[in-house]
Amino acid sequence: MGGRDPEIRVALSKIAPGELPSDVTFKAQVAVNESPVEQLFANGLGVGTILSWCAFFMSQLIVYLVGNWLPLILTDAGVGKSAASFITTGFHLGGSVGAIVLGRLMDRFDENRVLAIAYGSAAIVIFMISQTSTVFWLVAVGAIAVRFCVSGGQVGLNALSSGYYPTAAQGTGISWGLGIGCDTRAGDDNIII
Repeated sequence: MGGRDPEIRVALSKIAPGELPSDVTFKAQVAVNESPVEQLFANGLGVGTILSWCAFFMSQLIVYLVGNWLPLILTDAGVGKSAASFITTGFHLGGSVGAIVLGRLMDRFDENRVLAIAYGSAAIVIFMISQTSTVFWLVAVGAIAVRFCVSGGQVGLNALSSGYYPTAAQGTGISWGLGIGCDTRAGDDNIII
């Protein structure tokens, strides 16, 4: 890469000692004349872009809807304020744990399959909650499981998207996906659709 391979090797060996294979070569990025948004649809990426945007949107919509309907569902189940607070805390913690667990699973197994299983599981659990909304423990476990699957899947979707796009379009691809998805990480109660 412009004769700077030795410098790059030294820098990378400081970051991750012993991890850089000796036969790795480095290439300079080719200048792209199209806008980063155009790159999201160029070279056969359009269908994947649209599908990932649908996944981003649905992930955030589910977190928003379950999070905002949870108090009403809990009230219908006859849950007191302290139990409702406990479940709501579990709901939010489920997303953090889900991000870690699903991330580790994505490292070990096929990323697409892990995300498909997570989102499919969330759909099943949401259906279960809708059918048994008066059973306290099912609602509690279900709400936590939904957040685990959907929020964990959302973080995994961010990682999957970064690998899908060329380097010059990665930031744009993820940013547009989060924008389309009405990213609510700043506050789950502050979404505008």
